[in-house]
Amino acid sequence: MPDVLPPPFVESEVQKELDKAAKDARLISAIETMTGTAQENERALIQEMEQLSGYALEIDNGFRNVTRVLSDVKTNGASDDVRETCTTLHQKWSEHHTEYVELLWRSREVAGRGRSAVEDFLKILLYIQDPTGAIESKKEELQNQKKKLDQDKLQAANLYQNFDDLSFKVKTFTEDFEAMVKTFNLTAQNEKIKELGIQLQLLKDTLTQEICTKLGAFVSVWAMIRVDIHEIAVKIDYTENTTKEKVRNHPIPCIISLRKLCTALPVTGQTHTDDVRALIEGVLQVRGCRHQGQPHL
Repeated sequence: MPDVLPPPFVESEVQKELDKAAKDARLISAIETMTGTAQENERALIQEMEQLSGYALEIDNGFRNVTRVLSDVKTNGASDDVRETCTTLHQKWSEHHTEYVELLWRSREVAGRGRSAVEDFLKILLYIQDPTGAIESKKEELQNQKKKLDQDKLQAANLYQNFDDLSFKVKTFTEDFEAMVKTFNLTAQNEKIKELGIQLQLLKDTLTQEICTKLGAFVSVWAMIRVDIHEIAVKIDYTENTTKEKVRNHPIPCIISLRKLCTALPVTGQTHTDDVRALIEGVLQVRGCRHQGQPHL
């Protein structure tokens, strides 16, 4: 057998390979887990977006129906006091409807950001898996993604609060309408009054139970993605800081692999193959693991 290379060279060169193998193994395991989670998040987000779009149209129609009924009550034989009250309510309702439309446009932007966040996350997973990329560059990319997620999540949370506030305004408007019915002794048998009450209740319930709930789901999806990003960053920090002592404390799988590799190498007389065999056997010797017994730790 050729002379064994000096231990310092063996330790420094092969340790790099062992460290790299440890990094790759941990990262591959982490990435496989995160990729599955990301795909689940994407499916969940798409489902929430589709449902939110349906409810958005339903609510807009609800606002328009209330406006129509208010106009009918105001113009069809009502007293001056009722018309004046209906005019005030009509103005308030128009303001609520305008606010809803503005929030709806913002929600579409937030939904787009959510979809983009998932797509960016999947791209980052591919980048992290690239063995040619520098660890520091990957960590920087993850930090940038976390900052963006924090900003998007804050926007989603603010939007959620805005819709919740609007829901409270609709509730207050409903109470004002009921007070008007009671004040002017408007009979519940009046079809227009009855229809308006039903429309308001449906709108209030949809805003509270569907829109606010769906926006809350957006916040949750962003939170899940951020957790995934954080876990990957932790994995990278851990593997980057893996020292020789950490590998030395868990050497058995590496040693077994080295033995198998050394055994599998053909004796061809080629310089490169002989050098590889010498390098491996040198590592086993330095680690006290040349024999098939328990490695010396």
